[in-house]
Parts: sequence; structure tokens; C-alpha cells
Amino acid sequence: MSRFGGDPVAVSLGACQCPGTPHEGGDEVYLLPRLSLAGGAAASRVVARFVPLMAERGEDAQDPDLNARFGLELGKVYIQEQTTGWNLTGEAGPLPFSTELLLSDWATGRPVADAADDLYSKALLDPLVAAVSTSSRDGPTAGSTSPSRTTSRTRRKR
Repeated sequence: MSRFGGDPVAVSLGACQCPGTPHEGGDEVYLLPRLSLAGGAAASRVVARFVPLMAERGEDAQDPDLNARFGLELGKVYIQEQTTGWNLTGEAGPLPFSTELLLSDWATGRPVADAADDLYSKALLDPLVAAVSTSSRDGPTAGSTSPSRTTSRTRRKR
């Protein structure tokens, strides 16, 4: 168990494909149990870049290409910043962990990115939703929002 947030979260890649099938439970990739500072900052940059583009198109106009690019960028961040290892082995023993392999293979990277999104999206998006809900909305306000004058006018004597 790590000092901050618990044990890594195992993401199943399916049945073991390693030589000799040493893993009865299947192949796994491990994610940090909580969104890291680097991961959260990088994911926030992706959200900040794509959410305005999505808002421009409106809620009714879904753009599959834009949504796919958003998912891809977020998935890349999660794989690069949030994965910690795997249980994959080769002929010579355990394979060194490589995010490049996860990024280069759809069948291996997709389940990891999906699991990471399920695990981290609340931590990533809740602060943004809270900030939006407390910000001022368009439209009339109750009372004046203009600054009040604190000085009184006095007539100059001639």
C-alpha cells in the first residue's frame, strides 16, 4: 500500500498472452489509485483545450471526431502519467514497463485509458463543475453591481 491513497488499481487486459501463461488472472496494467498532480495538471490542460470547442458546437450538435480526439488526448495523459507498471513477461522474464507499448497498441491501451477515465474523471471534473456553478450567470442581477460612490459632492464657492 502506498502512503498516498492505497494500492495500485489493476486493469485487466484479458487472458494471459505471456509465454507459458504464468498469470492465472490474466495480464494486468496498474494505475495509481488517485489522480497525481502531474496527471491532473496535464488532464486539466486537455479539458481546457477541448471543452470550449465542444461548447461552441452546442449540446445538440455532437461531433464524433471532436469527441474522439478529446478521448484520445485524455487517454494519452492517463497512460503517460497514471500507469505504474504491469505483470507482462517475455521469454527472458518480466518485461520492462513501457507506456510506449500501451500507446502503440489499441487493444492494450484502450482498456487502460477507459479504466483510468472511470477512476479519475470525478476528481478531474468536480472542481471544474463547482467553479462554473458558483460563477456569475448571464442575465439581470438583484440590485446594482456598480460600485457605490463614497465621496459626496460639494459645491465650490465662488
